[in-house]
This record gives sequence, C-alpha cells and structure tokens, in this order.
Amino acid sequence: MRKPKQTLSLLLAIAMFITLMPALVIDAAAYAVTIILPPTLVYDRVYHDDYADGCSVHVVSNGRSGLCDGKTGDVIIPCEYDAVGDFYENLAGVVKDGKYGFVNTAGQLVTPCEYDYIDYFSNGLARVGKDGKWGFINTAGQLVIPCEYDAISSFSDGLAGVLKGDKWGFINTAGQLVIPCEYDAISSFSDGLACVRKDGKWGFINTAGQLVIPCEYDDIYSFSDGLARVRKDGKWGFINTAGQLVIPCEYDYIYSFSNGLARVEKDGKYGFINTAGQLVTPCEYDYISSFSNGLAQVRKDGKWGFINTAGQLVIPCEYDYIY
Repeated sequence: MRKPKQTLSLLLAIAMFITLMPALVIDAAAYAVTIILPPTLVYDRVYHDDYADGCSVHVVSNGRSGLCDGKTGDVIIPCEYDAVGDFYENLAGVVKDGKYGFVNTAGQLVTPCEYDYIDYFSNGLARVGKDGKWGFINTAGQLVIPCEYDAISSFSDGLAGVLKGDKWGFINTAGQLVIPCEYDAISSFSDGLACVRKDGKWGFINTAGQLVIPCEYDDIYSFSDGLARVRKDGKWGFINTAGQLVIPCEYDYIYSFSNGLARVEKDGKYGFINTAGQLVTPCEYDYISSFSNGLAQVRKDGKWGFINTAGQLVIPCEYDYIY
C-alpha cells in the first residue's frame, strides 16, 4: 500500500523541480559556451553553432526549424521554416515550402522565399537560382545581377564565371560581361590568372581576358607559389606565370609544391624534386608521403622508413608499418 504514496511524492518532487528551475542549461564544454533556454520553450531538438554576433541555437518544434540566442534564450527566428542555415554576414538562409530566402539577425525576412537555390553571402553577394537560371543578390535582398545564366561561380579577384548555353565567360560585380562566353571550361581566378579550355586544350587568361598562356596543354592546375602543373602528351611538368616550361613534362604524375618540394612519379616509383626541377630524392620508392615536421614516410620492398627534406634515409626501411 506504500506504492501510491511513493508515486505521489515523486510527482510532487518533479513538479517542484520544474517550478523552481530558472532555465534549461545545456553545458557545451567543447564550444566553451553555456546554452540557456527558458523552461517554457519546449523543442523537439536543440543544437547550436557559433556565428559572428554570438551563439545561435538551432531549434526544431513540430517539424519546423528556427533559431534562438544561446546566451539569452530569446527567439531570433521563429520555428516556421522547413530548414534554417547558419549566419554569414549577418544573414541566414531559410527554406519554406521548398523555396529559399534569407533572414537577418532580428528574424526579419530580408529576401523572400522565392528561390530554388541560394548560396552563402561572400563580400556582400550571394548566388541565387530561379527557374533554372542564376544570378546574384546583395545583403538587402535586391537582385543586382539578373537570373539569366545557366550556371555561375562565386566571385574571385572581382570576377565570377558565368555559363550561357555551353560556353563560359566572366562578369564583374556590376554584372557586366567583361570576358566573353567563349570557353568550354574555366576555373576561378588565382594570382590574377584563370584556367580556360578551348577546343580540348587548356591555357590561362588574366583578369583583362587576355590569353597569356596559349591553350596547348591536355590538363592544368591553378598556380600556387608562381608555378602550375601542366600535362602534355601524357607527361607532367611545371610552368611559371610567364608560361615558360621550367620543369619539363617528363613525369607520370606530379603533386603540388609544399615547403619547396614536390612529389613526382616515374615508372611506378616516387621521389621529390625542388622548384628548380632537381631530383632531391631519386624515384626509387614504392610509396612516399608528403613531409610533416621535416620527415616523409617511404616504402621500399614492402618495408617502411623515413627520409628528411634533403632526401636522406634517416630511419631505415625495416618496419612492416609506421604511423
């Protein structure tokens, strides 16, 4: 006969705890922040992420998403959206009925949910897609570059790649087509140069649209530290920004330079070259890793060891495996 009394006591204790509890506290030690939500707000799911103006807490209620301030518990964005993104440049993407828009940190809908796709804001502009066409909006939600392109890239060096039909060109931040849509493929600009492909061959243009390195290579990578990997007739080498072949196309594959050295492969064996093209480590290893703390893992005849940046075998290849 004591069981009903115990049950009643337990219920009273729970009720008193809820009444006296000032807030629901979730200690997120990994983020060095304490999230506080008022006990009157009950959510199906709570998770958080940091953003520039504080700590936003993603909340879900009845299948709808919103955001709360993790420090005060105040509602930033009501739970009325299908999904809510994180804040970038004080704007967060939201989805409602399958369409995308943006809200500000006050929860106001700055850009109506009318787009089929949106991207994060970067330098005051965000890509948007509508009815299969692409353009850009500004942080005020204004469509500053009309949705008239079949595809667009983000801005880099003040220019964005645009696709019209099956050809690519570039526009500036004012939406002007400064480089005509005449290329089969392009890359973003890096160090003032962009990769372009025409008639199956690759070259480089500058931001003025001038072809500074002719389209003569089968494959290329963007420039890094003044050098770019290029492939011609199945072999790889490096060119400089003047288009000069400073390391001949003689390797089966090459990797980008790191700390003045690049891994190279020749006839199934690996080694290292320096920026002058000199073979610092002969192509004699079955595998070679990138350098870390001045050492690289190497494998030869099924055994592992380490070499230094001078190519010297400082730890002999005598181990079955190394970490």
